[in-house]
Amino acid sequence: METVKKITFMMVGLCFFTIAIVAQDQGPRSMDPTKMAANMTEQIEKNVPGLTEEQKEKIENINLSFAKKMASFHPQMTEGQHPSESDMNEMKASMDKQMSDYKAEIKTVLDDKQYKKFEAYQNEQQNQRQEGPGEPEEPEESD
Repeated sequence: METVKKITFMMVGLCFFTIAIVAQDQGPRSMDPTKMAANMTEQIEKNVPGLTEEQKEKIENINLSFAKKMASFHPQMTEGQHPSESDMNEMKASMDKQMSDYKAEIKTVLDDKQYKKFEAYQNEQQNQRQEGPGEPEEPEESD
């Protein structure tokens, strides 16, 4: 009976260890810029109807350039090392500028109606990031 307990304990431990390793490989930080750009382009195509093939190609190139720039902001940190607050503030300011430049460049490719759809999609994405994972809360009804 003691052997069964040991084997069960080792199997449970192995499962947790495997889950931890798999979880580390997932997430936005592990996505390479090419995949990130492809995903961004796909999402824009879904949320901005009526794009021409020329627009799609231009957007894909803009997204790839943007993804490469954004990837450079993720420092290669070793365990236990974190950027200072001033480094984080500099990084945020630089990322905000990159986002502003990105939106301006996208605007040159889209017509006004398409850009409004793009902005609505971007705002929705920002709201989802701010809410965090899980279901958004239902607004309370007022009588």
